[in-house]
Amino acid sequence: MNNLQLPEVTPSASAVVTRPSVKRRIDPIDAPARPLGTKRLALIAKRSNAAASTSDRHAERIAEGDTLLANHDGTVTFLLRATRYGLLMERTQRQASGMRLVMT
Repeated sequence: MNNLQLPEVTPSASAVVTRPSVKRRIDPIDAPARPLGTKRLALIAKRSNAAASTSDRHAERIAEGDTLLANHDGTVTFLLRATRYGLLMERTQRQASGMRLVMT
């Protein structure tokens, strides 16, 4: 009359679980940099040529009796010039991106 069946006991699985081999996916930020395009290379060359020719620009603007004060890399310069109306002072600030601010 009693149809109660006892559960069957199966042997337990081993305690060590093996994981399948997983290859690490490379994040795009870890990938090597892409080569620069021709336009970007031309822009970099143009900027380096402009930076190299800044010393030539100073030589053209300086007249007899002028005083030019500049920091070690030439990003900030002061030009002092005596005129018949007084003292002219020109401050020039250059940035690496090619922009220039001139105050007279």
